[in-house]
Amino acid sequence: MCSAGLLRSPTSAFVLSQSPYDLNTRAVGVDDGHALIALDAVQLVWSDIIVWAERGHYDIGKSVERRIYAEANGVGQNEIDDDKLIINNRPNYILNIPDRYAYRECALIAEIKDRFDYAKKLANKEMLANFVIEVPKTLP
Repeated sequence: MCSAGLLRSPTSAFVLSQSPYDLNTRAVGVDDGHALIALDAVQLVWSDIIVWAERGHYDIGKSVERRIYAEANGVGQNEIDDDKLIINNRPNYILNIPDRYAYRECALIAEIKDRFDYAKKLANKEMLANFVIEVPKTLP
């Protein structure tokens, strides 16, 4: 997931749908005003793993889900238990890929692969099911 779901998100969806990952993917944006496909409850329920381009997208995604949940359940956003949020019940990989690449640019594809592989290694090392793995901005 990225801001508008136009560059990093669809490139990530393409890369992660290919071998060796072979994931069923969707490209989504967190910016309601600019996203080709905006984050919604359907996308969250459908997801098994959520991949975010940057930390800010994860933070916005949580706010969006909190608003959706509050509206659907007629409660205030501050009344929602964090355990009820779908985002908190899925693995979240924050890849920290800046918005400086073109759609399917070779450098972006390499960055996605390197960072997703790094996140998977961290996740396997920690053996966590529902968690947030944030890849450092500079890979070791």
